[in-house]
Amino acid sequence: MENHALHNLDESLLLDGAFLPPPEPAHEPSGNSFDESEIGINRPCSNAHTSILRGIQTPSGFSSSSLLPPTDPTENFEWFFQNGTETTKMAPINLQLESNVVSPPQCLGSIDFPLGMIHFRDPSITAETHRDLVFFLPPQSTESGPIATPECCGRLLRKAISHVTSFLPIFHQPTLDFNLIPRELCAAILCVGLLVCDEPGAHEIGCSMLPSLRAAILRFVEHVPVKSPQIWVLEAMILVEIAGMFYADRMSMELSDIFHGTLVTLARRLRLFEASREPPRTIPMHAQDERWAEWIKVEKCKRLGYSIFVIDVQHALLFGHGREILSPLAIKLDLPCPDSAWQASNAQQWAIEIQNSYAHRLKFHEIHQEILSIGGTLQTFSTFDAFTGCLFISGLVSIDLDWRERCHGPFFDFAKLRVQTGTLLDVVYDQLQDMPESQMKSNALTMYYLSSTSLRVSFNDLEDATNSGFSLAGTTPSEQARTAIVRLLTKSKVCKTSARHAIRILRLYTPLSPGFASPLETSALYLSALTLWAYALSQGCTNVIPTPYSKGSELEALDAMTAAINSEGNSTTLASWLKTASFAAERLSQKKHDNAKEYSEVLRGLIKTIV
Repeated sequence: MENHALHNLDESLLLDGAFLPPPEPAHEPSGNSFDESEIGINRPCSNAHTSILRGIQTPSGFSSSSLLPPTDPTENFEWFFQNGTETTKMAPINLQLESNVVSPPQCLGSIDFPLGMIHFRDPSITAETHRDLVFFLPPQSTESGPIATPECCGRLLRKAISHVTSFLPIFHQPTLDFNLIPRELCAAILCVGLLVCDEPGAHEIGCSMLPSLRAAILRFVEHVPVKSPQIWVLEAMILVEIAGMFYADRMSMELSDIFHGTLVTLARRLRLFEASREPPRTIPMHAQDERWAEWIKVEKCKRLGYSIFVIDVQHALLFGHGREILSPLAIKLDLPCPDSAWQASNAQQWAIEIQNSYAHRLKFHEIHQEILSIGGTLQTFSTFDAFTGCLFISGLVSIDLDWRERCHGPFFDFAKLRVQTGTLLDVVYDQLQDMPESQMKSNALTMYYLSSTSLRVSFNDLEDATNSGFSLAGTTPSEQARTAIVRLLTKSKVCKTSARHAIRILRLYTPLSPGFASPLETSALYLSALTLWAYALSQGCTNVIPTPYSKGSELEALDAMTAAINSEGNSTTLASWLKTASFAAERLSQKKHDNAKEYSEVLRGLIKTIV
C-alpha cells in the first residue's frame, strides 16, 4: 500500500496547501519504458527553456506572444487549466497551436529525448535561462551577489552538479545542458549550489528560495499526473529534499521527511524500483548514438530509483525518521553500470566501456536474498565501484532496521543476524579500501562506519542521553534521558570497535577546509563525538582537568584518543575526548545550516558538564 505520509500533518505545516497527495494517474506507466507516443520526431532543438507546463496542450487559437512571466511562482496553478485565452501569469515557454502541437525541446537532463538527438553539455547558461531562474529568487538577491549574472549562476550550477554526483550520481554530466532542462529542475540545482558554496550571502538566498521551489513542485504534482517523460519532476524533488535534509534551516529539515513520502509514492507509481517489463525498442546495431541515448534514459531512471532508496535509509539511520521503503527486497533493479561507462563522453567510448558490464546481470533484491540465506556472502560477486558499495551498505542497514522493528519469537537469534550483517558490511569495506580515493569513496566509508556502529550502539540512545531535542517537539524528557544513559552504561555499552569507527570518521574530515560540503559530514561528526563520549563514560571517566583547545591540534587529539582506546587504562580517555569534541564542535559551528549549529551547541554543553 502506498504511504503518502501526509494525512496526519498539522495544518500549520502545509505551506498554504502545498503538501497535498498527488492525484491518481489514469494509468501507471513503466518507469523505464521508452514510450514512442511521447517522442516528437520533429521536435525543435532550440534553446527555449522548458517549464513546469510541459506536456499541457494550449487551447485552439492561443497565442504564445501574449505570455508574461509570473510575478510569484508559488501562486496557485489553477490558471493552468482555464479554457480562456486571457492568461497573464505564465512562465516563458515554447508552445504552439493545438492543431500543430509540438512538445517543448527536451534533452537528456529531462529524460525524454528523441532517439539520435544528443545534446552535449554546455557549461554556460544563457541570459534567458538566467531570467527564468530569477523568478524563484527574492527580488533583492538578484541585484548583486552570487547570482547577479548568468556567469555567476552557471558557476553555482556546475558546483551543485559536481557536489551531488559525488554521492548520488543521477545526472549524466557529459550530456547535461542547463539551458535545456526544465526550469524547475534547473532552479533546484541552483538551490543546492547556493547552499553548499561558501560565497557571502549565498546560503541565505538558498534558504529563502527553497520554500517557493518546494511549493511550486508540489502544486504541479497535485494538478498534473506525473508520467514517465516527466521524470525530471522526481529529479527536482530529490534535490529539494537533499537541500532541506542536509544544508538548510530547521523547518526545511523537518519538512524533508514529509516531502520524502511524496517522492517515494511517485517513484512507486512510475515503477522506478523495478525493471521495465516492456520489450526494448528495436534499434539497428549501426545506430550507436541512438542505442547510447536509449541506454542513458534507462540508466538514469535506475540510478534515480537507487538514490531515493539511499536517501530513505539515511533518513532512518541519521535522524530516526520512519522509512517509506521497508526492505531492499523491494528494489528489483539491475546494479548500476560501472562509473567509467556512465561518464563516457560519446557513443564510441560508451560502447567500449559497456561491453563487459553486463557479464553478470545481478538484481539488487536477488543479491540480498542470496546474502541473507545460510552461508550467503558478497564475496561470490564480482567487484563493484564506490556507488554500488554504498548501495550494498544501505541495503544491509535497511535489513537491520527492519529486524529492529519486527516482533520476534522467543527463539529468534537477533544477535546472530547482526553478526552476519556486520560480517557482510566488512566485506564491502574491504573492497572500498582497495578503490582509488574519491569523494564517493569517502561517503561510502562514512556510511560503513556509521552503519557498523549502529549495529552495536543505538543512535537514539546517544541523542536521548544528551537531554537535547533535535526537532520542533523540543527537548528529551529527563526520565527518558536517564534511561538512555543507563542503557549506554550497561547492556548497550560502547565497545572499542565502535569507538575506533568513530575515530576513523573524524579522520576522514580532518583537516579539511570549512568550505568542504559532504552531506553526511554534519551527522557523522556529531554521532562520532557522541559515540566517543559514551565510550569514555563507560570506562568510568567522570571528570578531568581541561586543556585548552588550539586550532591545528585535531590530528594530535585523534592520535591521543586512539592511544587511549588501545590502552588498558582509562586515565587519558576523557581528556582526549575533550580535545576531540572541541574540534568537532568548532568545525560544526563554522557551517551555516541549523543542524550543524545545534549539534555544535550540544557538544559544547557536554564539554561544560564534564569540566
